[in-house]
Order: sequence, then structure tokens, then C-alpha cells
Amino acid sequence: MDKSLAKQKAIELCSKMTFKEKIGQITHQVPGFKIYDKINNEIVLNDLFKNAVKRFDGLGAISAYLRADPWTERSYKNGIDLHEREIAVNKLQKYLIENTRLGIPAFIDIEASHGLQSLGSVTYPTGLGCAATFNPEIYRQMMSEIGKEVRLSGNHIAFVTMLDIARDTRWGRVEESYGENPFLASVMTESAVKGLKAGGAVSCTKHYFGAGACSGGVNAASCTFGTREEKEVHFPPVKAAIDAGTDMFMVAYNSLNGEPMHFSKHYLTEVLRDELGFEGIALSDGCGVMHSAERCQISSEEAAIIALMAGVDLSLQDTEHFTTLEHTATGNYEILARIDEACIRVLTKKFEIDLFDNPFVEVGKAKQYVDSGIQTKTAYNIAAESITLVKNDNNILPLSNDKKICLIGQNADNIYYLLGDYTSEQRAGKGFTIKKGLLENFKNVNYVRGWDFNAELDFTEAIEIAKKSDVICFCFGGSSVRDFGVEYLETGAAISSTTFMDCGEGCDVADISLNKSQIALIKELKKLNKPIVAIGIMGRAYAISEVAELADAVLIAWYPGQEGGRAVSDILCGKVNPSGRAPITIPSSTGVMPLCLDNRFIHKYTDCTNPYLYEFGYGVSYSEFVYDNLKVTKDNKNINISIDVTNSNGPDGKEVTLLFMHRFLKTIEPRYKELCGFEKFMLKKGESKKVSLLVPIDSLRDCLTNELPSKVEFFIGSNSRHTKNIIVEL
Repeated sequence: MDKSLAKQKAIELCSKMTFKEKIGQITHQVPGFKIYDKINNEIVLNDLFKNAVKRFDGLGAISAYLRADPWTERSYKNGIDLHEREIAVNKLQKYLIENTRLGIPAFIDIEASHGLQSLGSVTYPTGLGCAATFNPEIYRQMMSEIGKEVRLSGNHIAFVTMLDIARDTRWGRVEESYGENPFLASVMTESAVKGLKAGGAVSCTKHYFGAGACSGGVNAASCTFGTREEKEVHFPPVKAAIDAGTDMFMVAYNSLNGEPMHFSKHYLTEVLRDELGFEGIALSDGCGVMHSAERCQISSEEAAIIALMAGVDLSLQDTEHFTTLEHTATGNYEILARIDEACIRVLTKKFEIDLFDNPFVEVGKAKQYVDSGIQTKTAYNIAAESITLVKNDNNILPLSNDKKICLIGQNADNIYYLLGDYTSEQRAGKGFTIKKGLLENFKNVNYVRGWDFNAELDFTEAIEIAKKSDVICFCFGGSSVRDFGVEYLETGAAISSTTFMDCGEGCDVADISLNKSQIALIKELKKLNKPIVAIGIMGRAYAISEVAELADAVLIAWYPGQEGGRAVSDILCGKVNPSGRAPITIPSSTGVMPLCLDNRFIHKYTDCTNPYLYEFGYGVSYSEFVYDNLKVTKDNKNINISIDVTNSNGPDGKEVTLLFMHRFLKTIEPRYKELCGFEKFMLKKGESKKVSLLVPIDSLRDCLTNELPSKVEFFIGSNSRHTKNIIVEL
């Protein structure tokens, strides 16, 4: 429905509502995974749901109705399966329509950063891997597929992490982000929003904002960055989301300079709405109002009023905070007017997506779509383009398929290690582990666990098998694997586990060194004088200097999703030419954090002369791409950088051309090597292409002084380390 008509209808409906009904529309009162029981394989809505509906004569939104994971304690035994989704949501909407005065349907929302966190859904690479593709078009396709599955499943709102610029890799949620760079994050954010909306979903962009720069890399900790970093680093993806048409922003848990984001009228109203022009819904994070109350040591009632008046429209997992407005807002015209404003925003979005006219969905369509294989193909393609080759001494890769391979690693034979956080239970045999992938392409693969995250193993078996091999494929990395022995906060963040977790929400680390067992084993394997191919499965940048030194080749697979094992194998055997680039700087030591390419060290540590092992944007290919004929033209508005790129040697492959800049400002120290353009394209062997990248002159201005630089040095090339450069006078 047209936005203006939707708002008009929302205003009319709001005028007919009681005060209680309005409160009901601006709260998520009960989590969706708790509102049903499964009795004789039938979804039955329980009294928790019915009492919540009765309390405010309706529900504005239900979160995580389809979610199934260890936190929700929903699995294939007691959760909503793929073929049951539409039946379950239709029951919910039918009850609301028939048992409330106005019959307003509820929004249903779902975590969907790398696939729906629901039973039976396809799991794509996490955000960090998607960013490593440097391919916004394929990512837009992925998000369109996710958006379509959301709507076919009877859900509406897709929660997707887009705004978190990972400035400190100790943070456990790096895996969800697009990495450290604001330009790359902005491009990927635009693709995510447009893709979700093209698929039919309501786009909820999270987290607003600064969550990736939390002090010490500790989740939800306070941020202390200043205005210039705010505008240059953290706001670009916010603006990109608004320009792309995002429907909602989820407010971040962190505070900024001591002020909780949920309480910040400056950021939620003055900046987001007045300055940036956002007209959609501001949603709290789960229990976000409660956490803000705890930070400031105030009551639930006080916190609700402050958050509401600051600009929060809809409270997620409310825990009796916004619901207290029923008593505290009475007689206060300003608060009552703000409740009306929030309610109208929620209702407007419901009218926009025609939820009132079409509250039900056709049964069977979601399963039909998932079973079609469309998503699985895209999941593979993104995984293949995300995998980043950072070392290939003596062109050891690709491997011929008759090589005797010794495959080592606990994470090589368990699909969950490839999936990342926010993942549902998987049916046995689904997807491709590294082991399963290698067995498809190579004639002789012998697998041995070798090392363990939780225990020190005897290396004897691994050494003996490795001795008989031609090449050792050594898997290393970290883990976001949750199980039903994990202890959680009420928000879903993990705080303890019976399995090893060093990544994911709530899993921040002080030391980004690799597991000691991994390092000890690869040192022993090196003594065999066999070629070693190291394969990193990880959701953050680790300090991998020892692995990089000992291995002959290093592939970083990030968390590549359910098709990741097949993609890794296809790169190892040469079916796919690697084209990923690091979306985050990989440090040489754990002690140099936080570390980003654009915050280049001027002075050196006395005990670490080069903190950068592999910089943001680094990655190599099986092909040799030659750059020549660099030219610059400019007019009053734009600078055009063009260069010829030739695949001079090696197989057909996709190349990424990266453009960085260094601005020379009189009074401001600029960031070093700021990404300002990129393009990904296919080149056959011997083929050439002229790449042209446009840089608006206005984008070169300092964000605070509005000063144009006197000159700009541009760096263009295949990765951040190997570039041609040119200085342009302004």
C-alpha cells in the first residue's frame, strides 16, 4: 500500500483504539517460542499467549515464533518444522483476529542474518564471509531469497546485522558484521535492505549504533569514540540503510560516551529522524529497555518513559517495561501523544505490507521454495566467492585429485563448525563438512581428528597418517557452536557452555590466539617436511602468525555455511579460482588490538615491528592479474580512476579491483588507505577489462570542517598490498 494512504489509515485506526490497545501494539510482550505447545505433532497456542492477548486486547508483534535453537530449547522434537510454519502462523493470526475487539494482525519477526533461524532453512555464510565476496549483487540475491522465505513462512520482519563496524576483533559478534570498513559495510547494507524488500520482507537493520566499537571488544560495553569517528566510520551504513528504504532500526545495547542508546533522544530522534530523515520504526533490542534501566540503576517505569520519549517505538522482549506505561502515562499529554506516534508507526507499516487484507499465508509454499534448491545454489556460490587465499607458496594450490590427503581437525567433520551463531538444529547429513567436500573431489582422503577444542589429544595417530600422505590439509580456527548445555542471559547471549565457544554473541575474548592444541600439532606436522595447506574456519580475525609461517598455503573460509565444505574442496582442487578478500585486518599478534587498515600505525611497537599480518582487502588468486594504463580524469563533481586489468596467467577467475585513497588535509589527520570504490568481475585467461571507478569530489571533504583536501593519493589494485598509485591535485 502507498505510504501516505497507509499512514492515513493508521491514524484513523489509532483514533478508534483504547489506551490499552495502543500499549499492546508497541510491545513484544511474550517470546514466540514460548507461546505454543506441541501435542501429538499439533501446534497448540497456550495460555501464556492467550493471556497476553487478553491483557491489552491484541499484540503488536511476536518475535522468534519459528526460532529453534538451544536458547529457545526448540528442536526437531518440539519445534515448528518447515512444513508446519504456515499452519502455525495462520493459527496465531486467526486467534488474534477472532479474539480481539479490532482484530489487528501481529507482526511476526525472525533472525535472518544468514538464513532464517528456523528448522529446515538454508544456512548461508555469516556476514563476515558475505563481505569477503566483495560482491554486492550476489549478496543482494541471497537477501532476496531470505526475504521471500520470510514472507512465504508467514513472518514479516527480518532481523539482519548490517550496521556494526567491527573495529575490534576481540568482539564475539564480528562474525555477524561486514568487517571493519565503513565503505564496504555501506555497500553491503544497501544490498541487504534492497534484497530483503525485493523478497517481500520488512527490513529491520541492526544495531543502531556503534556496537562494533565497544570498549575492549566486550559486547554491549560503552563506546567512547568522538564525532569524527561517528560520522566517518559508524554513520555511513546507517545512511545507506535509510537511502535503501529500510523499514526499521534495532537499537543497540551499548552506551555511547556514557549514555545508553535506548535512552538517547539525540541519536534516536535528533539524528536518526530530524537529521537523516528516517520515518520507520525504532525497535529496542531484546530486553534493551531493561538493560538500560539496570545500567542507570532506575526503575522499570522510569526507563520506559525515558526510552519512549527518546524515540523507541516498539519494545522487543519487553519484560514489563513498556507495559508499565499503562499506569504511568495516564494524564500526561506529552507521553500520550508519543504513544500515539509510536502506535501509528507500527500500524502504518502493517498497512504498507497489506497485513490487514492478507494476514494468512498459503500452506506448503515455504517448504516448496526451500526444497527447490534455489537457496542452496546461492549459498554455495557465496561461500565459493568468500573463501580468501592469503598464502600460496610455490603455487602448491590447486591440488591434483590423485594426491593422498591427510585431513586434520575437529572442525573438519562437523557441519555446525561451519555455520556460525544464530543457527538452528540441522538434520543429519544436511550440507557439506570439509571432510564430505574433499571426499567428492579427491580419490584418497584420510581423516583424523588430530586436535580437540576441549582436550589435549595424543598426536600419534595424526602424525602416522600424515607421514603416508602427499599433502596435509590442516583445519584450524574457532567455534560458535552452541548446544543444549549452554547457559544464557535472557537476551540469548551465551555465558557458559559444555562445548567450546570463543565466538558469537556473548563470547568476547581477551586473547585472539589460536587454540594451543592446534598450534602444537601443526608444529609437529611441519617436522615431516610435507606440504601443509591450512584452512581457517572462523568468525573473527585471529592472530595466526604461527600458522601462516608453518603452512605452505593458507585459505580462510570464515564461517561458510552449509555448503562451505563443498566450496572449500572445489577451491582446493581448482574447480573454483579463489576471489575472496579479507573484510577485516588479520593481526600478527593478539596484543596489537584494536587494529584496522585505515588507522595505520605511525610509530612501531618495540616488540612488534609489523602488526599487520594480512591487511583489510588482502587476498590472492590462482591467476596473475596485471594492472596497467592508470588514468585519471576529473570535472567539477567527480574524479574518475580507470585502469586496464588483464588475466595474464592462470585459469579463468573473478578479480576484485580495490580503490583506496589517502586525503591530504591541512589541519586534520586523515584515515590511511580509505576504501572508496571496488568492482568484482570475471576475466578469462588472456582477457582484459577497463575498470573505471568514480569518486565524488564532495565525498573527499572532511566531515566536520567541510575542508577539501589539497590533494589525494589514490591506490588501485588487486588487493590492499599490491597497488598502483597516483596523486590528484584538487
